[in-house]
Amino acid sequence: MKVLALILLASPVGFVAMIGFASAAENTIPPPPIDIDQVPFVFDIAVDPTEANSILLATQEGLYRAREDGIAKRISRKKNPFWNITIEPKGLNRLYARGLADDVGAAGIVVSGDRGRTWREITPSGEKNAYLRLIEASKATSGSFYGAGHEFWKSSDGGINWESMGIPPSRVIDLAT
Repeated sequence: MKVLALILLASPVGFVAMIGFASAAENTIPPPPIDIDQVPFVFDIAVDPTEANSILLATQEGLYRAREDGIAKRISRKKNPFWNITIEPKGLNRLYARGLADDVGAAGIVVSGDRGRTWREITPSGEKNAYLRLIEASKATSGSFYGAGHEFWKSSDGGINWESMGIPPSRVIDLAT
């Protein structure tokens, strides 16, 4: 979809107007920081061990970093929704989420190697993963993950393959490892 853009620039002789078309898909520059109460619907929160006094917010419009001063900034390049976020303890630059990859329209398990700016899908969003609503990195074993949805799931290879651990007794709200 093309969007008409009008940009006004101040110059010594007045304002200069520039008009052009831009693709909505190309508009991937994160917006300026906002007050935390303006952040779109938050699905999950993760403590970021690499940045003191900040948390990560998985939202319907991307991944945000919120600071203790009440300011939040979207750090994901695109406004893809993220429903769940986890940080691999032994690979602090790698974030994992249940959400949309930058180049894929279907939800699945996604990974970011650049602290949440860009994302790629690591598992297909097939029938098994379509119901994987939560994902949590193991604090004890690098590359191991647990997931929950209609069943409990475990992955020992970084989220590539998942094995069922059975059906939970009732609806699962969160996971902790």
